[in-house]
Amino acid sequence: MDKVIRDYCSHFDWKYLPKAIALYRSLARHCAPFKFWVFPLDLKTYNYLKAARFPDMKVMPFDILETEEVLSVKSGRTWQEYVWTMTPLVPKKVLEIADVPSATYLDADMFFFGSPLPIEREINDKSIVIVEHRFPIQEASRASTVGCFNVSFLHFRRDENAKACLDWWATKCIEWCFYRKEDGKFCDQKYLDEWPARFKGVHALQYPGCGLAPWNIAAHRVEKRDGKLIMDGAFLIFYHFHEFEIGIGSGKHKLANWPIPTDARQHIYEPYVRAIDESLQIMKYSAIDDGWNTRAAAEGQAKTVLAELHRDPFEIPPYRYFIEAMKSLPGEHPEGMLDIGCGVGHYSQLVRHHLPNIWYEGCDFSDALIQKAKQLFPEEHFFVADVFNMSQETLKACRYGFPGILLCSSLVEVVGEWRTALERVLSWGSAFILLHRVRFANGATRTEICPAYEGTYNYRTYHNRDDLKKIFASGGYRIRKEIIWERGDIGTIILERN
Repeated sequence: MDKVIRDYCSHFDWKYLPKAIALYRSLARHCAPFKFWVFPLDLKTYNYLKAARFPDMKVMPFDILETEEVLSVKSGRTWQEYVWTMTPLVPKKVLEIADVPSATYLDADMFFFGSPLPIEREINDKSIVIVEHRFPIQEASRASTVGCFNVSFLHFRRDENAKACLDWWATKCIEWCFYRKEDGKFCDQKYLDEWPARFKGVHALQYPGCGLAPWNIAAHRVEKRDGKLIMDGAFLIFYHFHEFEIGIGSGKHKLANWPIPTDARQHIYEPYVRAIDESLQIMKYSAIDDGWNTRAAAEGQAKTVLAELHRDPFEIPPYRYFIEAMKSLPGEHPEGMLDIGCGVGHYSQLVRHHLPNIWYEGCDFSDALIQKAKQLFPEEHFFVADVFNMSQETLKACRYGFPGILLCSSLVEVVGEWRTALERVLSWGSAFILLHRVRFANGATRTEICPAYEGTYNYRTYHNRDDLKKIFASGGYRIRKEIIWERGDIGTIILERN
C-alpha cells in the first residue's frame, strides 16, 4: 500500500494559506507518495502557489469551482457560506479531471502527525468514508445542531455510489448552505447525517487516532513515545485545528474556543504553532528557491563554511566523504570538474588543497551566492547558471573544457523539481557524476520543506534507493560506488557512464 499514490484535496483562500502550507508539509512528511490537489479561492493565493512550485502539489485554476450554478447563489451568502457551498465540488472535480482511484477531501486546518496506513487498512475498498464528531457525553447534544459527522476528512472511491453521493451533496449545498440550523440542515455539514441511509458503502472511521479536535480532545490522553504521538493507546494520525486563529501581527495565536489540556497543548498544539510560524516565514518568498538568492542566505552560508574550512576537513563528514569519493576514481579520470549548485564555492578549497590534479569550476542559479563565492575565493572561477537552462553547450564553454566530472552537492536534496534536474544532468554525458549528500528514505521518496540559512527555507528530499537506480539506468549510468555516511541515512553516490 505504501507505493499507492494518495490523492488529497482541499480549497482555501489567502487567509487559510498558512494552514494549508502546514497541512501540505505534514502530508509530505507522513503520507508519501501523495498528490495534493489544491483549489485556491482567490487570484492572490493562486499566483503564490503557482510561483512556489511545491512538489506533489497540483494547483487548480482559482475559479474552476465557480460554475454558473455556484455563482448564482454567491450574492446571497457570506464568504464563509460560499466557501462551504463549494466543498462538495472539490473531491468531485478531482475525480472528474484526474484518473485516480479515490479522492480524500481535507479541511485546510487539518494536520497529520503520523502515517495514514492504519486508517487505510480500515478504509480498504469502502465507497465513502466519513468521521464522527465524537462529542464527549456532556457535549452530545451539539450533534442535533451541527451534525453527527464532521466535513474535515471525507474519502470518496471512484465508483457510481460515491459519484451519486457527491452529485447529491453538491446540489443540496447549492440549494441551501448557511451558517445556521434550519429544517435539519446546518452549513454543508449536516447533510452528511443522511448519507448512511441514502447511499451504500458509507463507513464511519473507528480508528481512535483520528477524529480528534478541540471539542473532544479533553476527553483523551495524549503522550509521546519513541517520537510518535499516542492517543488512548493508538497512534495519532491527524488532528483538526478548528477555530485556530493566526495572530500575524502580534505572533500570538489563539488556539481554540475550548479549554485545551496540558498534554494536548504540549504535544499537539505546540508543534502546530511552530508549523504555522514556519508557514508564515515560507510565504515571505514567492518560491522556496528564492530564499537562496538573497544576501542573507549568502552571508549565512559563508559564515558556516568559513568556520568549517579552518578545521581539519576529515573531521567534517561532507568534506571527508567528498575527498574519499574523489580519490576512489580511477587514476586516468578526466581532470575538469564542474560543481553544479556550488553555493559560495567552498568545495573549491577542498579541491585546491586535497585534489591538486583537478581543475575546478563552480556554478549556481543564485547571483547572490556566486557574488559571495567570487568575493571569498577570487582565484577560482564561478558563473551564474540554472541547471534547468543548462545544456551540453554550456558545459563545452567551461573554462577547462567539457568537464569529465560533475559534482552535484545536494542537487537531489534541495531542488524541488529534483527528478527533472537529475535527468538533465544525466543527459549531458559526463564520464562521472558525484551525487553528494543524498538522503535515503526507508519507504517511498518524499520531499519536505525545512529551515535553511538566516530565516530561509529549502526542500529536503529523502530518496527511495530503487527509484534512484531506475533513473540512473534510464539515463545511461551505473553506480560505481556508494559511500554511506556514519549516520546511515545519508550518503555519496558515484555514477559512471555505461
